[in-house]
Amino acid sequence: MWLFKDPHPRKEDQERRAAVYRETPGPDLRSTVRIRSSLVAWHAPIDCPRAGDEPVPLEQPQLSKEHIARRIAAEDGITHGPVCVLTCVEPCRSFEIYRNRDTKHLQLQPRVRKCLFLYHYAVHPVFGFLNARIQTWFPFSIQICVNGREWLAHQRDAVGLAYLRHDNCFPWIEDWPTAQQLMDQQLKSSGRRCWTVSLGR
Repeated sequence: MWLFKDPHPRKEDQERRAAVYRETPGPDLRSTVRIRSSLVAWHAPIDCPRAGDEPVPLEQPQLSKEHIARRIAAEDGITHGPVCVLTCVEPCRSFEIYRNRDTKHLQLQPRVRKCLFLYHYAVHPVFGFLNARIQTWFPFSIQICVNGREWLAHQRDAVGLAYLRHDNCFPWIEDWPTAQQLMDQQLKSSGRRCWTVSLGR
């Protein structure tokens, strides 16, 4: 399983964001975060495969989201593109505004809290079945989860290499050395490239 996190932004982006946090008063910063959080959640239905679909809320975060998404894909006959958006409330890493009595300045202190997460599932033309986990509260982190065997299956399909697949295993492969070469290519792929390709940008 490959996990790609949002790569470090450019230096100028980091400096600009830091300046905004320093210069924005506490109440205004809270208001800005709430507005952006609402916008992130509001845009979730856009990635649903059919017009009018809504994200599927999960009351029990411990349920297997992948199993639910794969079931939806199978029931709706989805073989490419967006599958569904699942939502649930989970612990997240965030910040709180802290007033430093010594410096008389507002600071952001790391905190663990809970917020709504969006799980966007899709069948990607390169990586196959994957998901993007989006935090709807500041700092709005994103993680993209790619199944290495799913990716390998798509690599084999691209070169016409025959194989048998059972769930997440391959009990038979036509050409093992070639399959190993394809797997080695995954290790040489940069995280930034995978991040860019998976987001389609």
